[in-house]
Amino acid sequence: MAQDPRSGRYATIRLGGSSAHIIDLLGHWEVSIDLDTIDASKFGTVWKVPVPGMQGWSGTIEGFYEAATSSGDLNQNFLQYCMNNGALLQDIRFYIDSSENAGGVPTFLWPLMSSDLVGYDTGYGAYITGSRITQDKGGLATMNLDLMGYGAICCVTASCGVLGTSSDCTKMW
Repeated sequence: MAQDPRSGRYATIRLGGSSAHIIDLLGHWEVSIDLDTIDASKFGTVWKVPVPGMQGWSGTIEGFYEAATSSGDLNQNFLQYCMNNGALLQDIRFYIDSSENAGGVPTFLWPLMSSDLVGYDTGYGAYITGSRITQDKGGLATMNLDLMGYGAICCVTASCGVLGTSSDCTKMW
């Protein structure tokens, strides 16, 4: 059965596992998964011979600029602190929709521990690699953050069951 399109009005970005704090004043997020290509051509070939390489993901977060908010949820100062200190944002969740708002099944993108990282380290999540604050004479101040993913990312729905590793997800992107 085909699913209805998902409205952006139910999208959020959350941090912090079961407490799941919403990051304030956001209005746009994007996650991109890329596959490196490796040129496997040799001397004497005319055309490149591309082969697939490593996967990775990156993203952007955009919203209205407000350094200090009073809602009690995470504010943009916290995100700036994470960028300045090279902190890994673990358990960041990019909600396509959230069940408490939509009355349906929550669906989100979630970086998880991949089998590639087991035995190597315990980190997964995203690093903030860039920050921009913009203003326009006819608009509102905006904040844009660039993210570099660390570990695998998957699309999680309620049908995934127990979560914890990438093998628990029904769909790796």
